[in-house]
Amino acid sequence: MTVLVTGASGHIGAHVVRHLLAQGRRVRAFVRPTSNLKGLEGLDVELARGDVLDRASLEAALQGCTAVYHLAAVVAEWSHEPAIILKTAIEGTANLLQAVADRSGIERIVYTSSVAAVGMTHSRQQPRNESHYNTEDLTHYSVAKTRAERLAQELADRYGLPLVIVNPAVVLGPLDYRPTPATQVVVRYLKYHLPFYVDAGANLVHVDDVARGHLLAEAHGKPGERYILGGENLTVLEMFSLLAQLVDRRPPRLELGRRTLGALGWAAEMIARLRGKPPLVTHARTRSLVGRYGFYDTSKAQRELGYTSRPVRQTLADAVQWVRQQGWA
Repeated sequence: MTVLVTGASGHIGAHVVRHLLAQGRRVRAFVRPTSNLKGLEGLDVELARGDVLDRASLEAALQGCTAVYHLAAVVAEWSHEPAIILKTAIEGTANLLQAVADRSGIERIVYTSSVAAVGMTHSRQQPRNESHYNTEDLTHYSVAKTRAERLAQELADRYGLPLVIVNPAVVLGPLDYRPTPATQVVVRYLKYHLPFYVDAGANLVHVDDVARGHLLAEAHGKPGERYILGGENLTVLEMFSLLAQLVDRRPPRLELGRRTLGALGWAAEMIARLRGKPPLVTHARTRSLVGRYGFYDTSKAQRELGYTSRPVRQTLADAVQWVRQQGWA
């Protein structure tokens, strides 16, 4: 039977579609009329055009489906209209799950949340796991993903839906045509030869590993559970040092403090509003960075799903190759 993938044209979604097709499954890709479909070019998929904010289009797309992968989201840290980030995540999630609840035949729903809903740690030695939830309103995106995941759990419990949640970490790799904020970091490092770093950290994971983790969640995940799909935990300095090795460049030596970075964030946002383009860094992002670490424990996904991830050096090498192929740096 058919599998519905919302957000199929996105970075992770395009890879999920490929893995499903490799299993010989029929895929219906739910995309907006204005979506960039480069990531789906040449694939044998059925396109269903609509919007997660339009419940009727979701109901039509669900016809004949036995499984749903819900990846549709606005992946952005800054927007002229931040309300759309919240609306797409929360109202879109409600529309989809209520549409699923009104029909029979859906055997599994894989809901794509984010480690943004898990939150960050103040200690490098204490990575977060699935028992943790974000409690800080640091960015519109983190607020949206946290509220939407909570709503998804609530609706799944109310309607008895077979919902499994996955929480991808910082995703890098090919087919990121936007590019997403994670890839933008690589672009900026390569393009502007950033000489500085901040006291922060992130969990970096290859997009193909995350996509494979989605299918493992459908096959082996337990309804009502959440699974972190991550790779390796690195400080920003460790990440930039690896990038420097890959492109034969000296690693940064200057550490920026909270005040300096905060001032840069304010200035960048003011310039962005004047130019109508996303800022290099946002003030909210600076508050979420310094002294905080997006470090995560993926042992639950490894144990229960059979999830694995490739070395971070390969992940960064593929990200650099993609950025250069696109001519961004």
